[in-house]
Amino acid sequence: YLKIKIKICNMLRMIFLWIVTLFIFISCNRNNEMECMNWIAGSWENNSDSSQFYENWAKINDSIFEGEAFVIESGETIFSEKISIEKKGNDIFYFANVADQNNGQPIPFKLISSSANEVTFENNDHDFPNKIIYTQISADSIIVKIEGLRNGKSHAEYFPLQKH
Repeated sequence: YLKIKIKICNMLRMIFLWIVTLFIFISCNRNNEMECMNWIAGSWENNSDSSQFYENWAKINDSIFEGEAFVIESGETIFSEKISIEKKGNDIFYFANVADQNNGQPIPFKLISSSANEVTFENNDHDFPNKIIYTQISADSIIVKIEGLRNGKSHAEYFPLQKH
């Protein structure tokens, strides 16, 4: 009787794990990937001795996040860009718009992969970066990674950010 009870418990555990895995898979499918990015909303910062990096995101509706990123050094803004994540048809894009680059037009990066805590956008036609990756480490911590070729060599930059 005890062996049967152990087998039933093991089988129930396996069924439970399968259901949880299936729920996670379904919860971040193509139809609701925007909702799976809700963790990106908020104000994020990284302060070092020489500069402060900020990224602010707001969820506008079910298909648009809007934001801005900027770097301040010695009280001066040395870099700023308008950013957004938008669902267009069946695809999702990250748009980066730096005023003095690309004739003022936003640069699109298409979502190529997503999970509950990471999204990856790519544009192989752009010089640098080609890829932008947001990874949620915890509820108040993310890492933004940009990567691509610089001077013919693979290059990556990491921006660990804390929610404030």
